Order: sequence, then C-alpha cells, then structure tokens
Amino acid sequence: MIQRTPGATGRAVAAGASLLLLFAAAGAARGDAIRLSTLANVSLALEDRDNQINPYDFGRNPSWLLRDHDYSYIRFVASLEELSGDLRRPYDPHLVNDLYVGFSGLKTLGSRQVVRGYFDYRRLADREVYRNLEPDQYNDPFYLNDQTTGDLEYYGPRTSVDWSLRLRDDLYVGAGFDYDISTGLKQEYTRPEIVHNYFRGNVGLAWLPGGNWVLGLAYRPARLQNRTEFAKPDEGYDNVIQGYAGDEIYEVRTFSSYTITEIEHGHEGMLQAFWNGGGLGAGLVARIGISENDLKYNATRQYPKGYWREDLYDVRLKARYAPEGRPWSFGLMGGLTSHDGWGIRPDYPEVLLSDNPFMMYTGG
Repeated sequence: MIQRTPGATGRAVAAGASLLLLFAAAGAARGDAIRLSTLANVSLALEDRDNQINPYDFGRNPSWLLRDHDYSYIRFVASLEELSGDLRRPYDPHLVNDLYVGFSGLKTLGSRQVVRGYFDYRRLADREVYRNLEPDQYNDPFYLNDQTTGDLEYYGPRTSVDWSLRLRDDLYVGAGFDYDISTGLKQEYTRPEIVHNYFRGNVGLAWLPGGNWVLGLAYRPARLQNRTEFAKPDEGYDNVIQGYAGDEIYEVRTFSSYTITEIEHGHEGMLQAFWNGGGLGAGLVARIGISENDLKYNATRQYPKGYWREDLYDVRLKARYAPEGRPWSFGLMGGLTSHDGWGIRPDYPEVLLSDNPFMMYTGG
C-alpha cells in the first residue's frame, strides 16, 4: 500500500500546472524562435534553418520553398496570450485575450513540388474598450466612436498556404495566399456587429543565373474589408455614433439601423538578390507598395465619406560571414523604410485632411 503525503500531492499539482503553462507558451512559439532563444537570440550572426539568407526566409518568396524545406511534417499549435496595462493609447483595450488552436504542415509532392500550410481558429477578446467601434482605430484618420466602454470579441478562422514548383534546375515558381475572416460584437450599446475579411495573394519567381547568385521577384495583391452593421437596440431608442475625420472633425449620427464599410486595396512588388559562397551570405530585398482605403456610409445606397492612401518604399540588407575552420561569425543588417500616408474627405477633395510621412533607418 502506497500512502501519498499532502506535500507530495502539492508537488504533483504544481508540476501539472507548470507543464500546462509550458505547453501554452510553447504552442505560441515558432520552432526557429525556440532554437534561437537557446543561442541568446543571435538571429543575425547565427544561422538557423528557418532564419537563412534566401528568398523564402528573407522576404517570403514562395518559389524558393522547395529549396528551403528540410522534411515533411504536421504539427498541432495552440496558444493563449493575455496582455494588460495602463500604458496604452486612448482607444486601445485595457486587456487583450488572444486564444487560438490549429495545425501547420509541410508536404512534398514528388521531387519537383512542395506545399506548406497553416490553419487555426481564433477567439480575440478586447476588454474595456473605450468608445472604439473598429478592429484597428489607428490605421487612418477616419474612425468611429460611441459613448460607452465595453468588451469586443472576435471569432473566426485564419489560413495561410505556400506552394513551390521547380520548372528547371535554375528556375522556380511559387504561389500562396493569406486569408482570415472574423465576426466581432461589442457587448455594450451600440452593439455593432463587425465583419472583418482579409485576403492577400503571393506569387513569386526565383532564378539562378550562375555562380553563387539567386534573383527573386514577387507580387502581392491584398484586399481588406471591415463592415460595421448597427441594428435597432433592444432598449427601443436610436443609435448615436460619432464619425471622425481627424481629431477635431466629426459628425454625430442618429439612426435605428446603419452600415459602414471600409474597403482597402493594396499592391506590393518585391525584388531580391542573394549571393552565397565562401562562408559569406548576403541578401538585398527592395519592396514598393501602395494601398488605398475607402470609407462608405449608409444602409442601402452607400456614399464615400473618407479616402486614405499610403505609399511604401522599403530596402533591407542582410549579410552573414562564418569562415570555415574559425569559431566565430559576423552578422550585418541595414534598412530604409518610407511610409507616406495622406487622407481627404471626398466632399472636400481640394483640402488635405491628414498627412503622415514616416522615414526610418535601421542598422545592426
């Protein structure tokens, strides 16, 4: 007969709780993040199989996936993350609870093709949201408010797929996409239902012209739509919202039912150049993009109320030198990023409502 002491029971409970927390934390971390964390997070100077200087790991060009993959696998993923605090912007939630479960996998389709996929189902809870009625209140100068503080919860699936095909020994093509859709509801008056729908395509080409060179090209179109629908409140009175066009410009609207649609279209092109040989690997990635965001009001025949445009220019360099037979390695990175965003109200097209140029230099 084995007798379990209270101390042993407590230790068993503590061990079980520790394993549960470890499982939750590990589910959120990618394999490369875990491996690099054991190497003091030296992601620039040290090479990892998910952190190489090639068209897929440095730019996500899907055509290079066939050359980048190591083996086929399927994995279960799960994560529970919670963030809270008072150091936040006015319309950010006081607490964010992010839970998702899903799986990821990579499968070789013969000797010339490979496909990689990811799928999960997510529950995102924003607690104590002050007045905000949008998934992202700060993506442009046009935003919606009511007079209440309440909780917002979003539910929906997310998926991502990349596919690669070798046409010749020196030529690879690939395609992929990211897609997510979710429905959110604010628990307090005005109780809007927010339907979020996002799609981004990704097509790429990689060419080995000779020597140690690899050249890449990719194009990514994107479309985002947020549709906010207001219904007649259960209490019987009308909804009252404020539609802002900048911090000091807003309209107060009163209605029983209403629909507001935000549609953003974007396009991005990318050029890549890589050189690997003699212990030295270097890559240069240049991106140029444009996105246009239209905001429309009304329940039936919608009319434009806001327009926002953003231009992107981004150039990044990454290099790693690890000479053979030496116990050291070096990493180098640099970058230049330019965002230029501006907005107008279609009723006053000659007036620049908002201008937000942004320039950032990085190095390491």
